[in-house]
Formats: sequence, structure tokens, C-alpha cells
Amino acid sequence: MKKALLIVIALLMVIALALPQVVGMQTQEQLNTRVAEVWSNKVFDVKPTAYDRGWFSSVARVELGFTEDYKNQIEESIRQNSAEAQVDLKIANLREYLDTTIPLRVDVKHGPFIMGDEHSLGLATTETHLDSDAEWVEEFLNLAQIPHLFEVRTYTGFSGVTDFDASMPAFTIQEQNMRLAI
Repeated sequence: MKKALLIVIALLMVIALALPQVVGMQTQEQLNTRVAEVWSNKVFDVKPTAYDRGWFSSVARVELGFTEDYKNQIEESIRQNSAEAQVDLKIANLREYLDTTIPLRVDVKHGPFIMGDEHSLGLATTETHLDSDAEWVEEFLNLAQIPHLFEVRTYTGFSGVTDFDASMPAFTIQEQNMRLAI
């Protein structure tokens, strides 16, 4: 009887330790699938750039930008609607901004035992925000004196249903003759 109990306990421990890795692989596949589904449009281009999978948590990095088709449409519209001689210079300056991507960091905690500030059971939780490893992001956050520009949080339970929550702090930036209040 004791031997059977020890075998059951050992088996449960092996399963408990292996499940986070399996769920982590499934979470990575789901993230890539969701990115492809949500952002398959003609305006935005979203590219997963890295996925560092750990045992109970992972970090995904994604870049958000405009598609080449959309940038070309904007340039063509400017050419058609501008009578200025220096339109190519304006387009070149605009192109610099249009080519800038927005780096996102997705912190993933995968289950079945989700460890963190709040311990819970489920498939995964995520927190998505601007990736502060990008130099311009850190400069902007310091200028605005905010911890993050936005934060999107999700929780996916065993049923596959995902709860979604987003927040954005209020901030004001005052620079010379410009004031931006959000």
C-alpha cells in the first residue's frame, strides 16, 4: 500500500513539474497564432521577434509597425495631393517615422500553476506593454513621468475563455509651446 502511494505521489510530482513546460510550448504556439489572426490586415504589420520560454514564465517580444503597402499608399497620396517642389524631401522625412516600429513586451506566466503576485490555476496570464529596452520608450516614459504608457492584461482559464483588462495612466507633457495631456 505504501509503495503504491509513493508511486502515485512521485507520478503526480513528475506531471506537476512537466505540465508548465508543456503549457508553455502551447502558449507560445497560441501567441503566434493569435498575432497572425488579429493583425492580418493591410495597415499594421506585427512581427514576433523573440520568445524566451522559461519553466513557469516566458517573455515574448513583438514589433508593431505599418505594412509596406500602407506606407506606399501614404506616400502616393502625398504626391497626388501636394503641389510643393520639395515633396520627395517631405516623404523621406515622413518615411523615417513610418518605418519606426513600436516594440512590445509580453510577460507570460503559464500554468497550470500560475505563480506571481496572485497565485492561481489556469493556462496562462499575460501582461503586455511597451518594451522599455528600446531607448525611445524609456525616454518617453521618463518625459511623461509614468511607469508605462499602457498595460494589457489577460487571464486564460482551463476552459479557453480569456479575460481581458487594459489600463493607461493619465499624463501631461509640456515642451516649449506644446502641451500634450492624455
